Amino acid sequence: MNDDGLLYDYLDELLEPEQAREAEAMVARDPARFAEIARRRAILYRPYAVAPPPRARRALRLARYAAVFLLGALTPLLLPLSPKPLNPKPEAAKLEVTNRRLR
Repeated sequence: MNDDGLLYDYLDELLEPEQAREAEAMVARDPARFAEIARRRAILYRPYAVAPPPRARRALRLARYAAVFLLGALTPLLLPLSPKPLNPKPEAAKLEVTNRRLR
């Protein structure tokens, strides 16, 4: 096996323990190879988003629609009613106009 094949198998964790130690020693001796392995490892283990399957997307869309509908329907029930005034204003007595000079 050539050196590149050994290193690729090392990255894929396909080597026996003794071969893995040999690959690690090879990487430790060469700084350029160490940088290359670190770069490839970063590419391999980079997190990325995976779209859910179409059936799951439909179910998720339906669940989201149901949640919005229930929230809209239940919100008025969950909000407290407006409080009634403690001391309602008494009805204002009718004013009698005694001075007709007001204009």
